Formats: sequence, C-alpha cells, structure tokens
Amino acid sequence: VLTYENYSYKVTENGIVITAYNGSEANPVIPSAIDETAVISIGNSAFAENTSITAVTIPSSITTIENKAFKNCTKLEKITIPGNITTIGAEAFISCTNLTEIEIPSSVKQINHHAFKNCTKLEKLTLNEGLTKLGYEAFTNTKITSVTIPSTLTDVYINLVTNGGPFAGCELLKDITIAEEATKIPNYLFKNCTQLEKITIPGNMVTIGEEAFISCTNLTEIEIPSSV
Repeated sequence: VLTYENYSYKVTENGIVITAYNGSEANPVIPSAIDETAVISIGNSAFAENTSITAVTIPSSITTIENKAFKNCTKLEKITIPGNITTIGAEAFISCTNLTEIEIPSSVKQINHHAFKNCTKLEKLTLNEGLTKLGYEAFTNTKITSVTIPSTLTDVYINLVTNGGPFAGCELLKDITIAEEATKIPNYLFKNCTQLEKITIPGNMVTIGEEAFISCTNLTEIEIPSSV
C-alpha cells in the first residue's frame, strides 16, 4: 500500500486513486497530486465510517467519487463537489446524517443508487443542467422540500425489490420544478413521492415516462400541456 501524508493510495493508468484516509483532522484537504501525478478519484470506502471529519476539501483534479466513499461519515456537515466530477458512486454519502445541503455541479452526469440515502438532515438540494442519470433511492429519507429537475435528465432507475424511485421516501418533498427546456419526464422519476401535491409540466414537454407519477398519493392537480 502506498502512502502520502495521511492517505493511502494506488496508481492507475489514468492517475491516483485515494483508497483510505488515516488521519484524525476534522477538515482534511485531499491533495490534487502526489509526486506530480494527478489525484483523480476518491476510492471505494476511502472515508467510510469516519466520525471525525466535519468537512472535506476536494481538489478540482478529482473526477469520480466512488461507491461508499463517505458512507456513515456522521459528522460531515459540508462538502463542496468541484466542477470536474462526472460520477457520484452508489452509497457515496449514505447516512451522512449531519449533511444539510448539497449542490451537484453541471459536470456531474451520473448519481448512482442510494448516493445520499438516509442523509436525514439534508434540506437543500441543487441539481444543475448536465445530469443525465439518477439512481434509485438516491435521496430517500432526506428532508428536502423542493427540487428542480434539469432538462438533461434522461435515465432514472428503480429498486426492483422496494420499487423505489430516486425520491421515494422524501416525506417533505412537496415542491418540484421541471426545467422549462425539458421535453421528457423519465420513467419512475417521481414514483412514490407521496407528499407531492402539485406539479407544473412545462410547455415543451413531449413524453411522460412509464410510472413517472405512480403512487403520488397526495397529487391533487396536474395539467398536461398540448405538446405532450
């Protein structure tokens, strides 16, 4: 195992992957390079189960946050995802119970399943244009009350066991805005959004996907524009 300061890492053909954080600092700073080789990824479970960190500085060299990278970091309050990251792995921030807000930059194309599940204090979520794939139960059991869906989102996945979509179990989510430029609501997107009361479908919409609003048991009104 290679080490640098408080980090373990491995070298791949594309760059360095951080495999573990071995320090005790509350606010660690991930290096952007080691021995002049770029650090490109936060590896599987690299910070998982760490109960000391409250914030992490991620350099712009990072393009991937891998599966379970920050799983159960229960004191993590703030994290800024830099604008070169393209993928957020499965369970990357699951059960980060002190995380209150997150902004997904436009560089992120894919958020995998359970990425922010059980972030029980997460209230503010910003999804920017650029996101194309959203995994099942990505935001389940959070406190988000509103979200804007980018027009670039095309692929949404459900849990074949629980049938949960990305926002299933978001019991406070009542206000959803769909970007004006959107032409499609992907399959399963709002499945089991049980507190959703009202939604406006923009006038450029062409397709409403399979089971897009299934089990939205509080939805009282919807207007389907002529473009659909």
